[in-house]
Amino acid sequence: MGYYSIMDIYLKIKAESIEKFKKISEQDDIKSIDTKRHVLKRFFESITIQNDGGIYIEEASQKWYDSDHLAEFLSPYVSKGKIEFTGEDGEKWGYDFDGNGGVYNLIYSSKRGIKIN
Repeated sequence: MGYYSIMDIYLKIKAESIEKFKKISEQDDIKSIDTKRHVLKRFFESITIQNDGGIYIEEASQKWYDSDHLAEFLSPYVSKGKIEFTGEDGEKWGYDFDGNGGVYNLIYSSKRGIKIN
């Protein structure tokens, strides 16, 4: 069984990193680049990298274990943007990328807003 979550991705690969990133994504043996290869393998099997560096995710609902590790891996390659996850129980988490190799956890809170009726 396991815990499913949906990934929403709002990232672009930096222009100077597109070819290197595509080369990594096409490797058959992700083990050679990473010990937690299961999360990278799942990610690369689920995305299409567009010519302008845009990332299109085809299978957003998966078991996205080790999302911290995925965010760390992506950080040197991406420009400013974010990845957000919503778990099957409604829990939300995500990561904000500064475009300079930094990645930060996103904090979500539910607060009562303005009355609408």
